Amino acid sequence: MSTQASRRSELLADIANHLRSAGLADMSLRSIARALDLSAPALLYHFQSKENLLTQALDYLQKEDLAHLFDAVGRSGSIAASVQALWQQQSGAPARKVQLAMAEIEGIAANSPERFPAFQQNLVAARIEAFGSALERAGCPEAIRDSAAVLLSAVYRGLLMHRHHTDDSEQSDSAMATLCRLLDSMQRRWQQESGALAG
Repeated sequence: MSTQASRRSELLADIANHLRSAGLADMSLRSIARALDLSAPALLYHFQSKENLLTQALDYLQKEDLAHLFDAVGRSGSIAASVQALWQQQSGAPARKVQLAMAEIEGIAANSPERFPAFQQNLVAARIEAFGSALERAGCPEAIRDSAAVLLSAVYRGLLMHRHHTDDSEQSDSAMATLCRLLDSMQRRWQQESGALAG
């Protein structure tokens, strides 16, 4: 990796950490630069625009979270336990600013796609791909995997936004527990059907 690419990767991690703690409320180039002890032109040198910087930082954060989903499914073998682990990571107070920032950028990108080109499609596609891979590891039949991944991604994201917009942890946690019970039941059925086909 070149020195410039290495520096850019370091900056991206630092910007993502700053976004995690500060949210989008004060996300001017100057405030980001000040937090990283840099100049705004130095950030522009590496990221070309504020929109590109935010897009890449949010993508970085989402990839970190989704990597945990992959790891959790690999360790436990349970889609429900993995989704619950991701929920614990993303639904708590420390993750609130990032999740709301991501939702804000998603809204802006949907209304002004020229400001954040392909952000919406990439973000949604990455979520669906992660849930699809998790479902595959859990034994979900290939014939329904894509639609199940879209459904799981949408329901999960909706519950997450409900949690952060209403701050109603009891109701959203209860809904997540219901979703996990459904996922457990579905996984058991997939395993039974797979065993019946093999036998």
